Amino acid sequence: MLIQEINENNFEFERLKGKKELDKKFDLVDDLLKHSSSIEAKRKYGKLMIRDPTSWAYSFLKDEQNERLKLYPFQDKLINDRHRLVFGAASNQIGKTWDADVKIIHHALHVNSATVLVVSRSEKQTINVLDSM
Repeated sequence: MLIQEINENNFEFERLKGKKELDKKFDLVDDLLKHSSSIEAKRKYGKLMIRDPTSWAYSFLKDEQNERLKLYPFQDKLINDRHRLVFGAASNQIGKTWDADVKIIHHALHVNSATVLVVSRSEKQTINVLDSM
């Protein structure tokens, strides 16, 4: 099943639409953190962190500039897909490794008895993924 197709004709529209959706998630996390004294806010925050790897990454991980890690909209779609097998056709240097790192770490921390296997074409690529984590 095709979730989203982005091409040169709809790129800007899809990018802006995805950015709005993602900004809502980030604002929700900021709001829950700001009002974290109430028990209800803590419950919502906890559920969100377990359910949504993008929000979890924004809360706990830092990028290379030591800023909160904000994934791109296409990364959010890939990382939050619940299917067992997910396929994404993408160009070079757009953040696929970051996406995989977040998914791997989130899954390993939040799933009981989780087994994570990192496989790639070469040992060098696998080491690169493990080093970036």
